[in-house]
Amino acid sequence: MNISKSTKVLACATCAAANATCCQSWHEQVQELVSSQKAGCFAAQDTHGNPVRITWGVADIKSPALAAFKKEICDFASGLTAETESAFARVHPEAVGQEHFLAACAPLFEKGFEQVDWQAVRDTIKKTVTDFYHMDISSFGEEVLKPLMADLWFFATIKSVNGGVREKLGPQNAHPAVPAVACEGWEPVEGSKGANGKPKTGELLGFVQFAVTPALAQGEVKLMQVTVAPSARDRGLEQLLLGLIFKLIPGTKRLFTGVRPTNIVALEQLHACGFVPDMQSAQDPNHPINPDCWTGLQYISEQSKLVQDAGERLREAK
Repeated sequence: MNISKSTKVLACATCAAANATCCQSWHEQVQELVSSQKAGCFAAQDTHGNPVRITWGVADIKSPALAAFKKEICDFASGLTAETESAFARVHPEAVGQEHFLAACAPLFEKGFEQVDWQAVRDTIKKTVTDFYHMDISSFGEEVLKPLMADLWFFATIKSVNGGVREKLGPQNAHPAVPAVACEGWEPVEGSKGANGKPKTGELLGFVQFAVTPALAQGEVKLMQVTVAPSARDRGLEQLLLGLIFKLIPGTKRLFTGVRPTNIVALEQLHACGFVPDMQSAQDPNHPINPDCWTGLQYISEQSKLVQDAGERLREAK
């Protein structure tokens, strides 16, 4: 795989040698790019100068590595999702029973909106998210999974660093887009706090999930979720997580995502990172969303450099 550092356009070796437009699809280009390395680590500093570490992986939907990632972030993600989804249900109760994580809440609305127990709603959503993150994905069946097996699922956590680092590192399987030092596999570090109350290495501060699928146009990446703990906001962690996309996938031209219209925090965070409204709301046909329930946003690399600049601040983990 040849990566032009000046233009950051991916091209296969044959087309790069001929200085021609790549004959491969975008999905094939990215697949080749990550074929020699499936996980890695980057170090950076937040806007306050605190050291952080990003551990990333890429896999297919049935990969044990992806399953391990979901279990690691489950407690972190389920509580935040319960809050944002219940807030959405308060404003759009008509969506209950239709949207994925809200479907299980339908019985709680049977006596009317005024009788809804909102704590029960949050608890139900949290359990639904937890069950989803811990479930055996193969239980969906081959008919459901077959169209998704070619998707490239990228996932990463960002954690605090205070003292030693326990991730197992080595120079194996490096490729030109990623520093030579990389994790040998997805081995999450357990978070904890010391006697002084300060976070030890491995306190989970946030995570990101994104994907490249065969249906996406050249340069497009689907941002599925980027989340930072409330206590860790205003430290530029969102930009670092988003910058990882450009660090791993040079040639990215457009990120697109959907956010609940009631999730003001997420909307403001993404706008601060350079995202703008996506009036066309181009979607991945294998992962459709209801445009009535989501606000489409996009990041266009030719119009903003905020995220790319954040990606440049990521350096090899030592």
